[in-house]
Amino acid sequence: MISFIWFNSIKLARDWRRSLLVLALALLWFDVVGEVAGRYAFNMTASVDGKIFKMRPDLAVEKQATVMFKRDDPLLPAGVNHMTKHVLCFSGDILKRDGLDFYCNGEKITRAKRATKTGDPLRVFDWSEGQVPEGVFFAGTRHPDGYDSRYYGFVPLGSAVIVEKVL
Repeated sequence: MISFIWFNSIKLARDWRRSLLVLALALLWFDVVGEVAGRYAFNMTASVDGKIFKMRPDLAVEKQATVMFKRDDPLLPAGVNHMTKHVLCFSGDILKRDGLDFYCNGEKITRAKRATKTGDPLRVFDWSEGQVPEGVFFAGTRHPDGYDSRYYGFVPLGSAVIVEKVL
């Protein structure tokens, strides 16, 4: 037993450079994989066209852009805390709500519902008409079952990152 331990310790001493190189390469690999994974977002719903998006924090958020933003909301599925939506009405635009319809600068952008597909009630964003305040935007989709600003209101501009569809 002692000779086995002695033999392995000598082998380890000889291979320390190789072991250090393997460890360095493994750490570099995990760093690269983590960096690449952190640049992509995944969309698991049908409300926005696309499943994989590349995050583009270098681009400024503007009207009609597709964005991802953090959203903690009890109506979202467990573990979901980000949303991917379109910027439908931007700071300075005129947002109007007429019944369940929402308009941006006079153009209809979406329609709210009073209940989910399963019949649970939805509270529609309480807004009549006015300029979208500075630093926020109205997020959404044209998908009738999308959960977006129709229900929870404006999204802070600083929380959004532009995303580009990959797949």
